[in-house]
Amino acid sequence: MLDPGPLLTVARSLLEYEVARRIAAHPRGRPGIDAGPATGDGRHEIVLRDEIGIPIGVMGFTGPLITDYAVLPCMRRLGVARRMYQFLAEAGIREIRGPFTAEGLAFARAMLGAAEKVRS
Repeated sequence: MLDPGPLLTVARSLLEYEVARRIAAHPRGRPGIDAGPATGDGRHEIVLRDEIGIPIGVMGFTGPLITDYAVLPCMRRLGVARRMYQFLAEAGIREIRGPFTAEGLAFARAMLGAAEKVRS
C-alpha cells in the first residue's frame, strides 16, 4: 500500500506556494485594508497590509458572498482573516462560501456562529 505521507507533504507545499503567490501579487502599499483590483468576472479582493505595508492577507468576494481568502502562514491565528471578515461584514458582505481547508472551515464557522450558514 502506498504511504500517503509524502504526497500530503507535497500537496501542503503546493497549497502554501499558491497562498504566498496570490498574496505576493499585491504590491506594498498603505498599511491596513485596501481594495484590490477587480478581476473582470465580478470578483473583487480586499488586501490587508501590515504596519510597514507588506500584504499579509487577501479576501475575495462576489456580490454578497465571501468566496475565498488567504493568509500568509506566518500570520495565521493572529486575527488577520477575522479583521478582513469584519471589514466586509460592515459593508454587508457576511456569507462565506467554500471550498475550505479544515482550518478555513473552522474559521468560517467561528465567524458565522453556525455551521448551517457556511456554504461549501
